[in-house]
Amino acid sequence: MEYFVFKVMEHHFAIDAHYVYRIVDDLAVTPVPLLPPCYEGLSYYRGELFDVVDAGIILGKDRRKTKENTYIILLKWAQHNLGLVPDHIVGLKWIDEESREQTHQLVEGISVEVVTPETVWKSISEMDYGPEKV
Repeated sequence: MEYFVFKVMEHHFAIDAHYVYRIVDDLAVTPVPLLPPCYEGLSYYRGELFDVVDAGIILGKDRRKTKENTYIILLKWAQHNLGLVPDHIVGLKWIDEESREQTHQLVEGISVEVVTPETVWKSISEMDYGPEKV
């Protein structure tokens, strides 16, 4: 099964590729006041609204990115749209069907942690402020 691999603070993460809607750059993100720094804001892409967050939220880090020309991974699942801003995009990698239930994988010599959009969304909703509490 194909997984999309990205890097956040020297850690590699993988997410099932079928959740990845698009990879975009130069997307206008509108800041939302009174939310944690990891919440970049809202973005409107092709008729749909996306919450955009710093991918550091996966590690529990609350940091503000200052990079220019940052790529955003747009994820879609169930009733949710989410944009993740990683430090670096590695690309598509294959993970064997038998071992995909494990949360840590060795993919082409890279140790990756497999995450789901639900785990990222849960991290956001458990913050003092977040999309579920606005």
